Order: sequence, then structure tokens, then C-alpha cells
Amino acid sequence: MLEAVKVHHTPNSSGELFVVTGKLPAKIVKAIEQQFPKFIKIIEDEECEDFFKTDIYKDSMKRMTPAGNLRDIRKRMSLTQKQLSEKSGVARQAISDMENGRISIGRKMAQRLADALETTYRNLFW
Repeated sequence: MLEAVKVHHTPNSSGELFVVTGKLPAKIVKAIEQQFPKFIKIIEDEECEDFFKTDIYKDSMKRMTPAGNLRDIRKRMSLTQKQLSEKSGVARQAISDMENGRISIGRKMAQRLADALETTYRNLFW
């Protein structure tokens, strides 16, 4: 499993463009070495931490809820709750309550919000 990839925009002082650490299947290692012989360094390190056990992963999974997705999509669209309220016809307080998990987002409501956010309702759930 790929544990970490550090991508440099220009080769670093060692001449590496990518630094990859962790366990990779042999076929992938061979393909990478053939494609980037001068710019990649593969380090096998048994002390790499499993990404799925990291705080970063755990924190991101906590936000991957309909409430968190609604907030993230709204912010990506640079909309305030008030602007989304005006665009969707949903009360600002209801949007706040949904974003904070105080009320659930039903499918019909998700569709209204998604239309206003120019996305599909499924993006609020996944």
C-alpha cells in the first residue's frame, strides 16, 4: 500500500522529483522505476504508519457526513448560508441545523440543496 508520496515541483537536492515510501506491489515499483529512472526514490520502511489509522484519516472521515459534505460544497461554491438559503428557498437556520447535524437531510431536501449548489444530491451523501 502506498503510504506517502511527496511530489516536488522541481527535482530536490538529491535530484528526485517524487519520494514514495511504503509497500508497493513489485509490478508498480518496476513500472515507476522504468518511467522515472532519474527522478524517483523508493524507500522501503517497515515503520510507516497505516494511513487508515492516522488522525488525518479519522478526522476526514468524521467530516464525510451529509452535514459535512453540505458545508464543504457550500464553501467550495463560496456561498454563505444566507446566499444558499436565497438560492434554494430553504431557511438559513435550517441550513445551519443541517450543517451542524441537528436535523437530517432527506432526499427531497438534498435535491433542492444540490440544485442550488449545481451538483447532484448524491454528492451530499457520499
